[in-house]
Amino acid sequence: MTAAASHRLAAAGAAILGVIGLSMGLTFYRMGGVPLRTYRAGPISARVIGHLGQLRNLHTDPLSSLKIGSLEFSHLRGTLPFYVHLPNTNCIFFVTDQTGQCFHIVNLQNQQHMSFDASRLGGYGDWIGATNRELYETEELLSTNRLLLKQRGIGGFRGVYTLNLTESVIESFEEEQGPRPP
Repeated sequence: MTAAASHRLAAAGAAILGVIGLSMGLTFYRMGGVPLRTYRAGPISARVIGHLGQLRNLHTDPLSSLKIGSLEFSHLRGTLPFYVHLPNTNCIFFVTDQTGQCFHIVNLQNQQHMSFDASRLGGYGDWIGATNRELYETEELLSTNRLLLKQRGIGGFRGVYTLNLTESVIESFEEEQGPRPP
């Protein structure tokens, strides 16, 4: 191999490495806290943020956050927008799982926040934001102070949660095996 051919080969290799380096640099920049997707509706904004840990492990989820006025929450279950409106109220419902599952209800009018420790219960909230969500999870107000959450899993598992909105506690949780969702 001649010296000129060797220089051309080295230059081509350097160019390829430069393109790869630039690509990785842009990926690091994009994953380093830059929002990948955002959602905005009135006082609510939600976003999905990439992070550097995703480059080491492709199975790591991006970070998620939900902001309602001055309140901010992270590690949300489901997909954008990460919440559902509770019927006949001015409230939204969502689930976080930073240190264990927690149910949240926020009144959009006065930003009053209620949380329910659900760390000992199953994985409710994974379908929030999904198409055909009602096949798997539903919320229903039983009265002004009771919220019923129903969950159906792919394996036929069914969970029913009753939340006491006055005392901010989960009154009951029932598990049963049922038919698979359609």
